[in-house]
Amino acid sequence: MISLKHRNYPGEKDCGDQLQYWQDEKQLTCCVVDGLGHGSDAKEAACKIIHFVDSHRSDPPVKLFTACDQAMRHERAGVMAMAWIEDNLLTYAAAGNITGYLARENSEQGSYKLEQLNMDRGMIGGGFRKLNVQTLTLSEGDLLIMHSDGLNPFYHLEPWKTVANNSDKLAQMLLEDQSKGTDDACVLVYRHGS
Repeated sequence: MISLKHRNYPGEKDCGDQLQYWQDEKQLTCCVVDGLGHGSDAKEAACKIIHFVDSHRSDPPVKLFTACDQAMRHERAGVMAMAWIEDNLLTYAAAGNITGYLARENSEQGSYKLEQLNMDRGMIGGGFRKLNVQTLTLSEGDLLIMHSDGLNPFYHLEPWKTVANNSDKLAQMLLEDQSKGTDDACVLVYRHGS
């Protein structure tokens, strides 16, 4: 199960943080983009990046990120993270400050071990040095959480463990509890095997 939530910067009608996912027979592809700034200009930049990803999502990660960066060179920039999930394999890459976590369920202890995923400096449209693509094996019940810098970082899931088995409730609570309130904010939660 996957859930996408976002919240506008206070007083803005548009959100510069955009999320999208695509599901086909073999693969789930997730994309989180934070357009530079907030409001309608940031939303337009984020939507252009997602539109580019939509038409190139079958490309390998480095090729996709590099081509998207080049396509956005004369546009407003943004930061982006993507995840590709096929069977029990997670491939993850990020250019800029989208935070990604893999939360592995420990059913015996009723808790989750939280691992922060790679985050590379740079941005789409402004360049990045190197894209470190990470590949991890998923088990049933594992959570992929991706969020923009409109949310405060967190280091464990204890405050939300009672809703961790429900992607929609977890995403909503993270957005409510961790939102800085000074920027657009978005969060994606995917629960593997459900």
